[in-house]
Amino acid sequence: MKSPLSAWIVCAALALPACFGEKDSAVTTDAALTAAGAPAAEAGCTDEHADGASCASEAAGAGCGGCDKAGAEGGCAMKTGAPAAPAAADEHEHAEGEAGCSANEVCSSQVLAMAKQADVVVTEASAAAPPPAPADATAYGAELTLDTVTPISALMADWDSYEGKTVQVRGTVVGVCAHRGCWMDIAGTEDFQKIRFKVNDGDMVFPITDKGRVATAEGVVQKLVIPIEQLRTAYAAQAEAAGESFDPASVTEPKIVWQLKGTGARIG
Repeated sequence: MKSPLSAWIVCAALALPACFGEKDSAVTTDAALTAAGAPAAEAGCTDEHADGASCASEAAGAGCGGCDKAGAEGGCAMKTGAPAAPAAADEHEHAEGEAGCSANEVCSSQVLAMAKQADVVVTEASAAAPPPAPADATAYGAELTLDTVTPISALMADWDSYEGKTVQVRGTVVGVCAHRGCWMDIAGTEDFQKIRFKVNDGDMVFPITDKGRVATAEGVVQKLVIPIEQLRTAYAAQAEAAGESFDPASVTEPKIVWQLKGTGARIG
């Protein structure tokens, strides 16, 4: 039979609300999560946001997933009233502890994904229509001002003619920055076609729960160049992780990538 002291220690370690008669506690410690076999909350997120509401995904030990960790927390964008499932790590995420980036640069942790997308060649616009705009949509950023939706395939077929112009696109959200919510990838009507909608960290925060929903988004078509040295660093790290060799001399030119510097979006 356990002593009262040992029982209290177990309860404290697991942070079980029942031990203290609290049914609505939303804070779980990293030690308790580790003991329970769940991943610890994401480093950098606070257990208590500025609006006094705890992050539902942190309480579940899933990691915050959509908070702006830059300091201007307005509550967790992932907060849906129920614990969120942990986001699967992928090549699009900010590296753990990375300071984040603006809409005018390619973060080091996104180089491989952006370079891969830059290799997709589209020769002509698709005739397929984008999905209809949802009747009930959540607003992000500024009001939408354009009446015409530009097909993503049309942009990809002739990027140069759209550079610097404000366009509106619509499609299914197929990727979201799982650490800062500072970008989302919007799919075109054809396979392998998508465009990244990027904002400065904290300007808009897209929750990972938006993945699979339809976004209507406006922004300025922006050309970015990934320097040779940044590409070499990213490819070398990828090769090392895979136990493969990499010759830096094989990268001979920079990569040009395109994205929308976002101003506003409606997602539903």
